[in-house]
Amino acid sequence: MIWGLYAVYAAIGTVNGFFATYFATPTICQGIFGPLGQSVTISQCNVAPSVFQISWNFKLFLGFFLDNVSFFGSRRKGWLLFGWTGGLVMLAFNAIMVDHYIKEKDNGGFEMYLYSMMAMCCFYTFSDVAGDGLIIEVSKFEPDDRRGYILTTCQMIRFTAMLSSTVFGLIFMSGSSYQLANDPDAFELPFELPYNWIHWCLLFAALPSYVIMWVYLKDPPVAEDDDHHGVRGFAGMGVALGRCWQAMQSYAVFMLLVQVLGLLALAGMLNPALQLIAMVAQPSSFQNSLGASIGNGLFVIGVFLFRKFLLTKNWRYTLVFTYGGLGVCVIFGVMIIHDTFGISQNGWFYMFQNSIPQIIQGLCQVLSCLAVIEISPPAAVMR
Repeated sequence: MIWGLYAVYAAIGTVNGFFATYFATPTICQGIFGPLGQSVTISQCNVAPSVFQISWNFKLFLGFFLDNVSFFGSRRKGWLLFGWTGGLVMLAFNAIMVDHYIKEKDNGGFEMYLYSMMAMCCFYTFSDVAGDGLIIEVSKFEPDDRRGYILTTCQMIRFTAMLSSTVFGLIFMSGSSYQLANDPDAFELPFELPYNWIHWCLLFAALPSYVIMWVYLKDPPVAEDDDHHGVRGFAGMGVALGRCWQAMQSYAVFMLLVQVLGLLALAGMLNPALQLIAMVAQPSSFQNSLGASIGNGLFVIGVFLFRKFLLTKNWRYTLVFTYGGLGVCVIFGVMIIHDTFGISQNGWFYMFQNSIPQIIQGLCQVLSCLAVIEISPPAAVMR
Protein backbone atom coordinates (compact mmCIF):
# COMPACT_ATOMS: atom_id res chain seq x y z
CA MET A 1 0.00 0.00 0.00
CA ILE A 2 2.88 2.38 0.79
CA TRP A 3 4.35 1.89 -2.69
CA GLY A 4 0.97 2.80 -4.15
CA LEU A 5 0.95 5.92 -1.98
CA TYR A 6 4.43 6.84 -3.18
CA ALA A 7 3.19 6.48 -6.77
CA VAL A 8 0.41 8.99 -6.08
CA TYR A 9 2.92 11.63 -5.05
CA ALA A 10 5.25 10.78 -7.94
CA ALA A 11 2.36 11.53 -10.31
CA ILE A 12 1.54 14.77 -8.49
CA GLY A 13 5.15 15.89 -8.77
CA THR A 14 5.37 14.95 -12.44
CA VAL A 15 2.18 16.60 -13.69
CA ASN A 16 1.13 19.23 -11.16
CA GLY A 17 4.69 20.12 -10.28
CA PHE A 18 5.57 20.84 -13.89
CA PHE A 19 2.61 23.07 -14.70
CA ALA A 20 2.56 24.82 -11.31
CA THR A 21 6.23 25.71 -11.88
CA TYR A 22 5.83 26.97 -15.43
CA PHE A 23 2.60 28.88 -14.81
CA ALA A 24 4.51 30.76 -12.09
CA THR A 25 7.23 31.76 -14.58
CA PRO A 26 6.84 33.88 -17.73
CA THR A 27 7.52 30.89 -20.02
CA ILE A 28 3.90 29.82 -20.68
CA CYS A 29 1.99 33.07 -20.32
CA GLN A 30 4.46 35.48 -21.91
CA GLY A 31 6.59 33.09 -23.97
CA ILE A 32 4.08 30.70 -25.55
CA PHE A 33 0.92 32.82 -25.44
CA GLY A 34 2.63 36.22 -25.59
CA PRO A 35 3.67 38.83 -26.33
CA LEU A 36 2.66 40.61 -23.16
CA GLY A 37 0.27 43.48 -23.77
CA GLN A 38 -0.94 42.08 -27.05
CA SER A 39 -2.16 38.49 -26.54
CA VAL A 40 -2.05 38.40 -22.73
CA THR A 41 -2.07 40.97 -19.94
CA ILE A 42 0.10 41.23 -16.85
CA SER A 43 -2.99 40.51 -14.72
CA GLN A 44 -3.62 37.22 -16.54
CA CYS A 45 -0.01 36.16 -16.00
CA ASN A 46 -0.18 37.10 -12.31
CA VAL A 47 -3.33 35.09 -11.56
CA ALA A 48 -2.53 32.10 -13.80
CA PRO A 49 -0.88 29.98 -11.04
CA SER A 50 -3.79 30.63 -8.67
CA VAL A 51 -6.47 29.91 -11.28
CA PHE A 52 -4.73 26.70 -12.33
CA GLN A 53 -4.75 25.41 -8.74
CA ILE A 54 -7.95 27.07 -7.56
CA SER A 55 -9.44 23.69 -6.58
CA TRP A 56 -6.74 23.32 -3.93
CA ASN A 57 -8.38 26.18 -2.02
CA PHE A 58 -11.36 23.89 -1.35
CA LYS A 59 -9.38 20.98 0.08
CA LEU A 60 -10.95 21.49 3.52
CA PHE A 61 -14.48 20.93 2.23
CA LEU A 62 -13.36 18.18 -0.10
CA GLY A 63 -11.71 16.46 2.86
CA PHE A 64 -15.02 16.31 4.75
CA PHE A 65 -16.70 14.91 1.67
CA LEU A 66 -14.10 12.22 0.93
CA ASP A 67 -13.89 11.11 4.56
CA ASN A 68 -17.61 10.38 4.67
CA VAL A 69 -18.65 9.45 1.13
CA SER A 70 -17.14 6.30 -0.33
CA PHE A 71 -16.42 5.69 -4.00
CA PHE A 72 -18.16 2.41 -4.90
CA GLY A 73 -17.43 1.07 -1.43
CA SER A 74 -13.84 2.31 -1.29
CA ARG A 75 -12.74 4.85 1.32
CA ARG A 76 -9.46 6.03 -0.22
CA LYS A 77 -8.37 3.90 -3.18
CA GLY A 78 -11.45 4.67 -5.26
CA TRP A 79 -11.02 8.43 -4.94
CA LEU A 80 -7.29 8.19 -5.62
CA LEU A 81 -7.89 6.27 -8.85
CA PHE A 82 -10.84 8.46 -9.84
CA GLY A 83 -8.75 11.60 -9.47
CA TRP A 84 -5.84 10.39 -11.55
CA THR A 85 -7.99 8.72 -14.20
CA GLY A 86 -9.80 12.00 -14.80
CA GLY A 87 -6.58 14.00 -14.51
CA LEU A 88 -4.71 11.98 -17.11
CA VAL A 89 -7.71 11.98 -19.47
CA MET A 90 -7.78 15.77 -19.23
CA LEU A 91 -4.03 15.93 -19.78
CA ALA A 92 -4.49 13.98 -23.03
CA PHE A 93 -7.35 16.32 -24.00
CA ASN A 94 -5.15 19.36 -23.39
CA ALA A 95 -2.36 17.80 -25.44
CA ILE A 96 -4.78 17.55 -28.36
CA MET A 97 -6.25 21.03 -27.93
CA VAL A 98 -3.24 23.16 -26.94
CA ASP A 99 -2.22 23.95 -30.53
CA HIS A 100 -5.73 25.31 -31.15
CA TYR A 101 -5.49 27.45 -28.01
CA ILE A 102 -2.15 28.86 -29.16
CA LYS A 103 -3.54 29.70 -32.61
CA GLU A 104 -6.41 31.55 -30.92
CA LYS A 105 -4.19 33.38 -28.42
CA ASP A 106 -5.33 36.74 -29.77
CA ASN A 107 -8.95 35.72 -29.15
CA GLY A 108 -8.75 34.51 -25.56
CA GLY A 109 -6.76 31.34 -26.25
CA PHE A 110 -4.78 31.61 -23.02
CA GLU A 111 -7.96 31.86 -20.95
CA MET A 112 -9.42 28.76 -22.61
CA TYR A 113 -6.20 26.85 -22.08
CA LEU A 114 -5.98 27.96 -18.44
CA TYR A 115 -9.56 26.88 -17.70
CA SER A 116 -8.96 23.53 -19.36
CA MET A 117 -5.86 23.01 -17.23
CA MET A 118 -7.84 24.07 -14.17
CA ALA A 119 -10.34 21.29 -14.91
CA MET A 120 -7.47 18.80 -15.07
CA CYS A 121 -6.19 19.99 -11.70
CA CYS A 122 -9.70 19.70 -10.22
CA PHE A 123 -9.71 15.97 -11.01
CA TYR A 124 -6.45 15.06 -9.34
CA THR A 125 -7.22 17.32 -6.39
CA PHE A 126 -9.51 14.46 -5.32
CA SER A 127 -6.48 12.18 -5.40
CA ASP A 128 -4.28 14.67 -3.58
CA VAL A 129 -6.77 15.11 -0.73
CA ALA A 130 -7.38 11.36 -0.43
CA GLY A 131 -3.61 10.80 -0.46
CA ASP A 132 -3.08 13.32 2.34
CA GLY A 133 -5.72 11.54 4.41
CA LEU A 134 -4.13 8.17 3.72
CA ILE A 135 -0.73 9.46 4.86
CA ILE A 136 -2.20 10.61 8.18
CA GLU A 137 -3.85 7.23 8.73
CA VAL A 138 -0.84 5.05 7.94
CA SER A 139 1.60 7.35 9.77
CA LYS A 140 -0.22 6.60 13.03
CA PHE A 141 1.20 3.07 12.78
CA GLU A 142 4.82 4.30 12.72
CA PRO A 143 6.90 4.05 15.93
CA ASP A 144 7.43 7.30 17.81
CA ASP A 145 11.08 7.66 16.81
CA ARG A 146 10.24 7.29 13.09
CA ARG A 147 6.81 8.89 12.89
CA GLY A 148 6.81 11.16 9.88
CA TYR A 149 9.18 9.01 7.81
CA ILE A 150 6.42 8.08 5.32
CA LEU A 151 5.26 11.69 5.12
CA THR A 152 8.73 13.09 4.43
CA THR A 153 9.46 10.31 1.93
CA CYS A 154 6.27 11.16 0.02
CA GLN A 155 7.35 14.80 -0.15
CA MET A 156 10.84 13.83 -1.30
CA ILE A 157 9.39 11.61 -4.04
CA ARG A 158 6.97 14.33 -5.09
CA PHE A 159 9.65 16.99 -5.46
CA THR A 160 12.17 14.61 -7.00
CA ALA A 161 9.57 13.91 -9.68
CA MET A 162 9.00 17.65 -9.92
CA LEU A 163 12.75 18.11 -10.33
CA SER A 164 12.80 15.55 -13.14
CA SER A 165 9.90 17.21 -14.97
CA THR A 166 11.43 20.69 -14.69
CA VAL A 167 14.78 19.37 -15.97
CA PHE A 168 12.82 17.94 -18.88
CA GLY A 169 11.36 21.41 -19.44
CA LEU A 170 14.83 22.92 -19.13
CA ILE A 171 16.11 20.72 -21.95
CA PHE A 172 13.17 20.81 -24.33
CA MET A 173 11.54 24.20 -23.62
CA SER A 174 14.53 26.48 -24.06
CA GLY A 175 14.30 26.89 -27.84
CA SER A 176 13.26 29.93 -29.83
CA SER A 177 9.50 29.27 -29.57
CA TYR A 178 9.56 29.64 -25.78
CA GLN A 179 11.51 32.89 -25.51
CA LEU A 180 9.97 36.18 -24.45
CA ALA A 181 9.35 38.60 -27.31
CA ASN A 182 11.04 41.52 -25.52
CA ASP A 183 14.33 39.67 -25.03
CA PRO A 184 15.76 38.67 -28.44
CA ASP A 185 19.26 38.12 -26.96
CA ALA A 186 18.11 35.56 -24.37
CA PHE A 187 20.08 32.34 -23.98
CA GLU A 188 18.40 29.59 -25.98
CA LEU A 189 19.12 26.03 -27.04
CA PRO A 190 19.17 25.03 -30.73
CA PHE A 191 16.48 22.37 -30.26
CA GLU A 192 13.05 22.08 -28.62
CA LEU A 193 9.86 20.05 -28.48
CA PRO A 194 6.47 21.47 -29.55
CA TYR A 195 4.35 22.39 -26.57
CA ASN A 196 1.71 19.75 -27.35
CA TRP A 197 4.42 17.07 -27.20
CA ILE A 198 5.41 18.35 -23.78
CA HIS A 199 1.92 17.34 -22.62
CA TRP A 200 2.18 13.91 -24.22
CA CYS A 201 5.59 13.27 -22.65
CA LEU A 202 4.27 14.18 -19.20
CA LEU A 203 1.34 11.82 -19.74
CA PHE A 204 3.68 8.94 -20.66
CA ALA A 205 5.91 9.77 -17.67
CA ALA A 206 2.91 9.60 -15.28
CA LEU A 207 1.51 6.32 -16.65
CA PRO A 208 3.90 4.01 -14.69
CA SER A 209 2.81 5.68 -11.43
CA TYR A 210 -0.81 5.27 -12.49
CA VAL A 211 -0.29 1.53 -13.07
CA ILE A 212 1.42 1.15 -9.67
CA MET A 213 -1.60 2.82 -8.03
CA TRP A 214 -3.95 0.22 -9.53
CA VAL A 215 -1.69 -2.66 -8.49
CA TYR A 216 -0.63 -1.72 -4.96
CA LEU A 217 -3.07 0.81 -3.45
CA LYS A 218 -5.33 -0.51 -0.72
CA ASP A 219 -7.81 1.05 1.63
CA PRO A 220 -6.47 1.55 5.15
CA PRO A 221 -7.99 -0.30 8.11
CA VAL A 222 -11.30 1.10 9.31
CA ALA A 223 -11.32 2.64 12.77
CA GLU A 224 -13.87 1.58 15.36
CA ASP A 225 -15.34 4.93 16.34
CA ASP A 226 -17.74 4.98 19.27
CA ASP A 227 -18.86 8.53 18.55
CA HIS A 228 -19.39 7.94 14.86
CA HIS A 229 -21.55 4.79 15.30
CA GLY A 230 -20.72 3.71 11.78
CA VAL A 231 -22.60 6.65 10.25
CA ARG A 232 -21.27 7.24 6.75
CA GLY A 233 -22.32 9.16 3.68
CA PHE A 234 -23.80 12.64 3.84
CA ALA A 235 -25.32 11.99 7.27
CA GLY A 236 -21.86 11.24 8.60
CA MET A 237 -20.63 14.64 7.46
CA GLY A 238 -22.72 16.28 10.19
CA VAL A 239 -21.09 14.05 12.78
CA ALA A 240 -17.67 14.86 11.32
CA LEU A 241 -18.37 18.60 11.49
CA GLY A 242 -19.38 18.22 15.12
CA ARG A 243 -16.17 16.42 15.92
CA CYS A 244 -14.22 19.06 14.04
CA TRP A 245 -15.77 21.77 16.22
CA GLN A 246 -14.88 19.71 19.29
CA ALA A 247 -11.28 19.41 18.10
CA MET A 248 -11.05 23.15 17.43
CA GLN A 249 -11.68 23.81 21.10
CA SER A 250 -8.31 22.27 21.98
CA TYR A 251 -5.27 24.51 22.37
CA ALA A 252 -3.17 22.38 20.01
CA VAL A 253 -5.64 22.68 17.14
CA PHE A 254 -6.13 26.39 17.81
CA MET A 255 -2.40 27.05 17.53
CA LEU A 256 -2.23 24.90 14.40
CA LEU A 257 -4.97 27.06 12.86
CA VAL A 258 -3.01 30.20 13.79
CA GLN A 259 0.01 28.75 12.01
CA VAL A 260 -1.91 27.74 8.91
CA LEU A 261 -3.86 31.00 8.62
CA GLY A 262 -0.94 33.23 9.52
CA LEU A 263 2.05 31.59 7.85
CA LEU A 264 0.51 29.63 5.01
CA ALA A 265 -2.49 31.79 4.08
CA LEU A 266 -1.65 35.44 4.84
CA ALA A 267 2.14 35.37 4.64
CA GLY A 268 1.99 32.89 1.78
CA MET A 269 -0.11 35.05 -0.54
CA LEU A 270 1.38 35.55 -3.99
CA ASN A 271 3.19 38.81 -4.48
CA PRO A 272 1.41 40.70 -7.32
CA ALA A 273 4.75 42.22 -8.30
CA LEU A 274 6.33 38.87 -9.22
CA GLN A 275 5.61 39.20 -12.93
CA LEU A 276 6.83 42.81 -12.89
CA ILE A 277 10.06 41.75 -11.19
CA ALA A 278 10.48 39.09 -13.89
CA MET A 279 9.97 41.77 -16.55
CA VAL A 280 12.73 43.84 -14.93
CA ALA A 281 15.19 40.93 -14.73
CA GLN A 282 14.12 39.47 -18.11
CA PRO A 283 15.09 35.83 -17.41
CA SER A 284 15.16 33.53 -20.41
CA SER A 285 13.15 30.33 -20.56
CA PHE A 286 16.40 28.45 -19.94
CA GLN A 287 17.12 30.48 -16.81
CA ASN A 288 13.55 30.02 -15.54
CA SER A 289 13.77 26.27 -16.03
CA LEU A 290 17.26 25.99 -14.55
CA GLY A 291 16.22 28.01 -11.52
CA ALA A 292 13.13 25.85 -11.00
CA SER A 293 15.20 22.68 -11.32
CA ILE A 294 17.83 23.87 -8.86
CA GLY A 295 15.08 25.01 -6.49
CA ASN A 296 13.35 21.63 -6.57
CA GLY A 297 16.65 19.88 -5.94
CA LEU A 298 17.36 22.15 -2.96
CA PHE A 299 13.83 21.53 -1.68
CA VAL A 300 14.40 17.76 -1.69
CA ILE A 301 17.69 18.30 0.16
CA GLY A 302 15.86 20.44 2.72
CA VAL A 303 13.22 17.74 3.37
CA PHE A 304 15.96 15.11 3.63
CA LEU A 305 17.92 17.22 6.15
CA PHE A 306 14.76 17.67 8.20
CA ARG A 307 14.10 13.92 8.21
CA LYS A 308 17.73 13.18 9.06
CA PHE A 309 18.41 15.74 11.77
CA LEU A 310 15.24 17.59 12.84
CA LEU A 311 12.43 15.02 12.75
CA THR A 312 12.65 14.34 16.50
CA LYS A 313 13.82 17.83 17.53
CA ASN A 314 11.67 20.67 18.85
CA TRP A 315 9.53 21.71 15.88
CA ARG A 316 8.90 25.17 17.30
CA TYR A 317 12.54 26.16 16.81
CA THR A 318 12.47 24.80 13.26
CA LEU A 319 9.31 26.76 12.53
CA VAL A 320 10.77 30.04 13.81
CA PHE A 321 14.14 29.95 12.08
CA THR A 322 12.82 28.64 8.75
CA TYR A 323 10.00 31.16 8.33
CA GLY A 324 12.32 33.89 9.57
CA GLY A 325 14.78 32.88 6.85
CA LEU A 326 12.04 32.89 4.21
CA GLY A 327 11.06 36.40 5.28
CA VAL A 328 14.64 37.60 4.86
CA CYS A 329 14.78 36.11 1.35
CA VAL A 330 12.17 38.64 0.18
CA ILE A 331 15.06 41.12 0.10
CA PHE A 332 16.31 39.44 -3.09
CA GLY A 333 13.26 40.72 -4.99
CA VAL A 334 13.91 44.25 -3.73
CA MET A 335 17.52 43.95 -4.87
CA ILE A 336 16.34 43.22 -8.42
CA ILE A 337 14.16 46.34 -8.45
CA HIS A 338 17.03 48.60 -7.33
CA ASP A 339 19.83 46.70 -9.12
CA THR A 340 21.76 46.44 -5.86
CA PHE A 341 25.56 46.33 -6.30
CA GLY A 342 24.96 46.46 -10.05
CA ILE A 343 24.62 42.67 -10.26
CA SER A 344 20.97 42.08 -9.42
CA GLN A 345 19.03 43.15 -12.51
CA ASN A 346 19.59 40.13 -14.74
CA GLY A 347 18.16 36.67 -15.39
CA TRP A 348 20.90 34.81 -13.51
CA PHE A 349 20.31 36.68 -10.26
CA TYR A 350 16.56 36.22 -10.76
CA MET A 351 17.18 32.48 -11.07
CA PHE A 352 19.26 32.57 -7.87
CA GLN A 353 16.68 34.47 -5.82
CA ASN A 354 13.95 32.02 -6.85
CA SER A 355 15.88 28.83 -6.04
CA ILE A 356 17.85 29.53 -2.85
CA PRO A 357 14.81 29.87 -0.50
CA GLN A 358 13.63 26.39 -1.50
CA ILE A 359 16.07 24.61 0.82
CA ILE A 360 14.59 26.59 3.73
CA GLN A 361 11.06 25.78 2.52
CA GLY A 362 11.99 22.09 2.47
CA LEU A 363 13.02 22.21 6.14
CA CYS A 364 9.55 23.42 7.20
CA GLN A 365 7.38 21.75 4.52
CA VAL A 366 5.95 18.94 6.65
CA LEU A 367 5.70 20.64 10.04
CA SER A 368 1.93 21.25 9.98
CA CYS A 369 1.24 17.71 8.70
CA LEU A 370 3.41 16.21 11.46
CA ALA A 371 1.42 18.17 14.03
CA VAL A 372 -1.82 16.81 12.52
CA ILE A 373 -0.48 13.26 12.82
CA GLU A 374 0.27 13.82 16.50
CA ILE A 375 -3.08 15.34 17.46
CA SER A 376 -5.29 13.17 15.25
CA PRO A 377 -7.28 10.27 16.79
CA PRO A 378 -5.47 6.99 17.53
CA ALA A 379 -4.52 4.65 14.71
CA ALA A 380 -7.26 2.65 13.07
CA VAL A 381 -7.96 -0.86 14.33
CA MET A 382 -8.95 -3.71 12.03
CA ARG A 383 -12.55 -4.76 12.43
